Amino acid sequence: MDTVEILTSLGSAAIGAAAAVGGGYWSFRRVARESRQEQLGAEVAALRAVDMELAVALEIAEERSPTALPTQMLVAALPSIHHMTDAQRAKLIEYSQSALRYNGRVERLVAYGAGKRAFGRTPGAEKPESQAVRVLAAGPPASQAISDHLSSSRFRAQERTGGAA
Repeated sequence: MDTVEILTSLGSAAIGAAAAVGGGYWSFRRVARESRQEQLGAEVAALRAVDMELAVALEIAEERSPTALPTQMLVAALPSIHHMTDAQRAKLIEYSQSALRYNGRVERLVAYGAGKRAFGRTPGAEKPESQAVRVLAAGPPASQAISDHLSSSRFRAQERTGGAA
């Protein structure tokens, strides 16, 4: 081989290696950006679901119904509180604790009623009064905290791009 062929081969190999490294870097960055957008989209959906679940829970609490409040979406969205401000986080945690206390009271009322029925007595129409008051007080601030968090700068780029970068 002469010198020109060797230099051409080395030059082509260097260009190919640079293109491969550049393509790998570009595709890695693209996958990471799409993954982040997908994660933000899932977080938005979870927080919106929590807000809808919260509205249902407030209706149940307003009726003082001995029905457990729905908390599945709340539990699923709790990891996103780490991205909230301290005030938003406190409001959501307060609502979460109130809802869990309400559900605990409902469980105790149901067990009490089952015990009275087992002895042939009719259980009264007991309602979770004080827990309902707490849920009704904590619900609207928690809903506002979710709305404020969804309008934060963390999600603005998500809305502009429609979920894709």
